[in-house]
Amino acid sequence: MSSELLAPLDLAFWHLESTAHPLHLGALAHFGPPPADAADRTPPDLLELLARRAAAVPRLRMRVRDVLLPVGGAAWSADPDFDVRRHVHEITLPGADFRAETARLAAELMERPVARGLPPWEMYLLSGAPDGSFAVLVKLHHALADGMRAVAIGAGIFDEIAAGRRPARRWFAERGLPLPGADPRALVPVSRRRPGTAPGPGNSLSGYLVDLPVTEADPAARLAAVRAAMDRNKAAGPLRGAGAVALLADQLHPLAHRFGAPLASGAARLLFDLLVTQVPLPRSALSLAGAPLRALFPMAPLARGQSLAVAMSPYGGQVHIGLVADGEAVPDLDALAAALTAELDLLDPPDTP
Repeated sequence: MSSELLAPLDLAFWHLESTAHPLHLGALAHFGPPPADAADRTPPDLLELLARRAAAVPRLRMRVRDVLLPVGGAAWSADPDFDVRRHVHEITLPGADFRAETARLAAELMERPVARGLPPWEMYLLSGAPDGSFAVLVKLHHALADGMRAVAIGAGIFDEIAAGRRPARRWFAERGLPLPGADPRALVPVSRRRPGTAPGPGNSLSGYLVDLPVTEADPAARLAAVRAAMDRNKAAGPLRGAGAVALLADQLHPLAHRFGAPLASGAARLLFDLLVTQVPLPRSALSLAGAPLRALFPMAPLARGQSLAVAMSPYGGQVHIGLVADGEAVPDLDALAAALTAELDLLDPPDTP
């Protein structure tokens, strides 16, 4: 792949990042143990498989370099010293509570920015479960991929593709906190790519702004309010309203991104309080080395000044949700996750005889 200028929005993502606020996407995928006919597979085999498949994705060989023209711009170019082993790593966990250990480690790894002198992505094979199951954590810089492109890139590791009643109010009350920080406003990113079309270069995003009615007592009314707001947004389209601020990136000179991004990075908090996004996955069953994919938890980047990013992926008849939070703003993420689970249970109560 030859040199390719960063699209304006990608350039903005590249310069908005800071050490304390990395701007990469992520996903934690859990796999069951390999089937009986692949029982002789060991973690080194899986590591080699991941490395080989990742190296076969041309986009993952690209790094960012500065260019003379346009002034302040940057371009993707093939890394002449690309070594997939710099990006694909294995970590063996104790295994006593493998799911909990992977979640803890993923949280630590997601805090670290990806290296800028190399193609900006990382992949981790997490092994050590007693039953032979394992997990894979993938990190991709947002300049490298938006949600749709991330799915296209990440899909390359799977066998199939490579081969071919008030939980929100209670959460505040239990901590002695006053009910809100007005209803919080969420940014809902929207892809401007047409479904079924090949992902083009760069990010292609707009977004909707939605007030989340956490102060409403009735969960059904909360859901109805969000649905009505999204219907209004969709009727207006992603090119209108405050959520279309991302489109301004296309109108700015590269120098504006280079020098203005650090100043503008704190302005996001004036528009929205948290980010909520959906990352679509293929509907077909996926596997790695014959091991079935059981769950995949996406993780969205957290902008400076934001407290929470919520990402969801439907797969296998279930919805998997990943939470990325600022540790100071949301000190008890487990409690927030429990409140989220309780909210979903209220909206879909179990059948009663």
